[in-house]
Amino acid sequence: MTTKKLAIVGAQELTRNNAPWNDPDCDIWVISNWANANWCKRCNGVIEIHEPHVYRNHEKDPQYWQWLQDNQTARVIMFYPDDRVPMAEHYPLGKVSGLIENLKVRGREAQNFASSVDYALALAIVEQYEQIDVYGVEMAHSSEYRSQQASFAFWVGFCAGKGINLNINCTQGLFIKPLYGTFGNADGDLDSYIEGITQQLNETKKNVDMLEGAIGIVRQMKSDRMEIMQGETHEN
Repeated sequence: MTTKKLAIVGAQELTRNNAPWNDPDCDIWVISNWANANWCKRCNGVIEIHEPHVYRNHEKDPQYWQWLQDNQTARVIMFYPDDRVPMAEHYPLGKVSGLIENLKVRGREAQNFASSVDYALALAIVEQYEQIDVYGVEMAHSSEYRSQQASFAFWVGFCAGKGINLNINCTQGLFIKPLYGTFGNADGDLDSYIEGITQQLNETKKNVDMLEGAIGIVRQMKSDRMEIMQGETHEN
C-alpha cells in the first residue's frame, strides 16, 4: 500500500532544493508566490491565505497574480476562493480549528496559526497525510520568523502526536537541543542564551536605525511645511 506523502517547501535556499521534486508519489505544497519562483520545479498545492490586495499586487513577484489566473495544475487553497483563480479551493478553517477545539486558554478557544506553514501542517493532518517532509523553512533570520517558531513547533508536535511520520529537513537548532536539567549541559544552555541575546541586540540596533530614519523624515516634513506656511504668509 502506497504511503500518502507530502512535502511542504519554503523558500529558504539552504534546503529547498533537497525537496523530492522528482518523486511522483509525493505531493508538494508551496507558500503563496513561491509557486511562481524559478526554483519551484513543480507543486500540487499552493497555500494562499492572504487578502486579494496582497496576491493581486505582490510586492516581491508582480507576475504572481497572472500565474494564479493561468495555473491549471496546482490547487490554490484560499480562505475566500477568488473567482478569477480557476484552481482556487476553500481552506477548511472550521475543520482545521476543530483539531484543537479541546484546547482552552483562560476559557477561550486556542488560535495558534502564526504562518502559512502552520496552516499547511494543520491541513495536512485533516487530509490524512501519513508522511510529511518540511524543507526550506528556517524560522531564524528575523524577529518575524522567530515570532512564528512557537506556533510552528506546536503543529510539528501535533503531527508527531497524531502518529504522522514527520521529517523536518530544515530549521537547524529548533528541535535538537541539550536536555534541560541534565548534567554537563550548562555551557550549552549559556551559549544558547548568549546567542539569543546577541540576536535581540542586533535587531534592536536595526530598529533604532529605522526609528532614527523615521524621525529624520518627519522633521524634514515639518521643516518643509513651515517653509510653505511662511511663504504663504509673506505672499499675503
